[in-house]
Amino acid sequence: MSVILPSRFVGCWEGTINGFDSLTSIGFLSSFARGTHVTYRFCYIPNQDGKTYRLELRKLVIDEKEMAATSFENQVIWVDDPHGSGYLRNHVTVIQTSWLLFIPLRVREDYFAEEIVVLDNQDLLTMHGAELVKLED
Repeated sequence: MSVILPSRFVGCWEGTINGFDSLTSIGFLSSFARGTHVTYRFCYIPNQDGKTYRLELRKLVIDEKEMAATSFENQVIWVDDPHGSGYLRNHVTVIQTSWLLFIPLRVREDYFAEEIVVLDNQDLLTMHGAELVKLED
């Protein structure tokens, strides 16, 4: 069961990752995972009941190409309210199409991320963690 981030996290947050600290390729489809210049926008918004909240992925851009998520799941694992931090577990799925001459190559990409988020102030949210990318044709 997911816990709830404090209401002070409500809002939209956008950031860019210009490269990963490390990238390990395994398998044929790994060449599709360059992992450079990724922009995310998340919005943490209240549900209609006014008591609970949800995290929505509003934007995902990889190497200047906007991706349409086919699914997004989020779970808040723990919260340290006095320090304005929390631990998130996310899973997003996208379908990316590349072309080999005139043949479309569709690749399903599943991104699994575990991140610690810290609300430094009302205008700055820092996030660090690990991401696993699974590619399937």
